[in-house]
Amino acid sequence: PDINIQEHIWAELERLLRTHKPLPQSEDQLWEALNWAWCQISQEFIDALYESLPRRIEALKRSQGWNTKY
Repeated sequence: PDINIQEHIWAELERLLRTHKPLPQSEDQLWEALNWAWCQISQEFIDALYESLPRRIEALKRSQGWNTKY
C-alpha cells in the first residue's frame, strides 16, 4: 500500500499543469509552468496531507499491510 503523501502533490501539480494556458512548448516554458503550478498549491492542501498521516498509518496497521483507502 502506498501512503506517500507526495503522490498527491505530484497529482495536483499535474492537474494544475493541464490547466496552464498556453501549454508549455519548450523546456524553459515547462519550468516556468511548473513554478506557477507549485505556487498555486495552498499551504492548507499541504497541511491537510500532513495531518492525514496518522490516519493513513493507522489504516495501514489495521489492514495488516494490505490495501487501504489511501
